[in-house]
Amino acid sequence: MNTIVSRGKRFPIGATVYPSGVNFSVFAQGNTGVDLLVFDQADDRYPSRTITLDPVANRCHHNWHVFVPGIEAGQIYGYRVYGSFAPERVAI
Repeated sequence: MNTIVSRGKRFPIGATVYPSGVNFSVFAQGNTGVDLLVFDQADDRYPSRTITLDPVANRCHHNWHVFVPGIEAGQIYGYRVYGSFAPERVAI
């Protein structure tokens, strides 16, 4: 699947299914980058597709977001987040 992704929306947080695809949004304060990992099967060792989010186009404040056309409800996905791991410094 090599569909072109678009900017997406920062809200709501999570994966929101639309008739034409899915909007993904994740809160990742203080991180330098985010990849959306798409898997074909739950036990796949590696993603079938990695979508690297652009820090200019796909980030608003602490939310990273992207719209992926063609993805449907039930898609298996995860995030790879870059940056230092320091949860004690996150302002809640």
